[in-house]
Amino acid sequence: MATRVALTRCQNYEDENVEASVQKLLDLLGGIGAFVHPGDSVLIKPNLLAPKPSESAVNTHPGLVRAVLKQVLKAGGRPVIGDSPGLGSAKKNAVRCGIGRIARDLDVPIIEFTESFRMGKTREGGFPLELAGEALRSDVIINLPKLKTHGQVLMTLGVKNMFGCVIGRRKAQWHLKAGVNRDAFAKMIVEIYSMLSPALTLIDGIIGMEGNGPGSGTPRKIGLLAASSDAVALDAVIMHLMGMDPLRLPTLRSAKQLGVGETSLDRIEIIGEETAPIGIRDFKLAESADLEWKIPDLAMRLLKDSLSAYPASDPHLCKLCEVCVKACPQQVISIKENRLRIDTRHCIRCFCCQELCPHGAMKTRQGWLLKLLTKKTLK
Repeated sequence: MATRVALTRCQNYEDENVEASVQKLLDLLGGIGAFVHPGDSVLIKPNLLAPKPSESAVNTHPGLVRAVLKQVLKAGGRPVIGDSPGLGSAKKNAVRCGIGRIARDLDVPIIEFTESFRMGKTREGGFPLELAGEALRSDVIINLPKLKTHGQVLMTLGVKNMFGCVIGRRKAQWHLKAGVNRDAFAKMIVEIYSMLSPALTLIDGIIGMEGNGPGSGTPRKIGLLAASSDAVALDAVIMHLMGMDPLRLPTLRSAKQLGVGETSLDRIEIIGEETAPIGIRDFKLAESADLEWKIPDLAMRLLKDSLSAYPASDPHLCKLCEVCVKACPQQVISIKENRLRIDTRHCIRCFCCQELCPHGAMKTRQGWLLKLLTKKTLK
């Protein structure tokens, strides 16, 4: 039987429109009862990246969280909302984006991930993962990502959203362990997803983010909600709707290599809306190191700076708040003579600084040779 991905149009975040759209998606997938049973402890895992308002499109919209919570409560589940953001706290970020009010109205707790459990390796040569105990103990995880660009891994969709189940202060350590090897980082994310195995992933694409994502990009109206029990298949369909080969997404390449989920569109049944009118074309991606994945290791070592993308601070936007200084796992960012300095020779290109900058000052820049190759590829 083919893996099913359900799509529906939803043009705005009006409560009745979102609730009707979520109901339609769930009906297509067998109803909420296919995922949540009476008495189940249910972790609702939105994207709560930063303390920014809902209109910024940084976090999962509160309207979607509200609609899903009502479904879980109707099914007799015991939901909590949880995440471990790299900037701020789950509660602070939830309040800032409007999810706090939804949680209060529905009497649903917002929890911080505080217990980090070291897990065994999921494969030979894999990472011994450290995951939030609060997520591991949940009977059911419902994954609610935001459709956004990402400076390091191109797009942050369903699979990537589960990286939020690594305790915030540990994220930098795992970036450091993966280092400049982005394939290793992508595989680690897939292993986290596989270990936690969310029962349902429902992506917020009503208004997504393009450009300098995931924290400082531009909101982009898409008008789409999509859901599946397989976040890998869901991500593949989203990439297809954007007019891109799904295997351009690093996490999908890793998922295929590891045999996690379904990456082949031939074996995915798309139900609900027809895909043709939903196509998301001319989506502006971050100036990331997309070509870098295709460059041989020897060339990368010899020409690292010119063949890769790297973070660069815009002095007109930088407030010298030191968020990036504290977040950098390699500790190569400093403030000298009242300006931000980045030692690109030792930077591992994890883009934690770009992801967490609260002022949108950290941009992604391409080395001169990568920029030249990118232009030739696009012609």
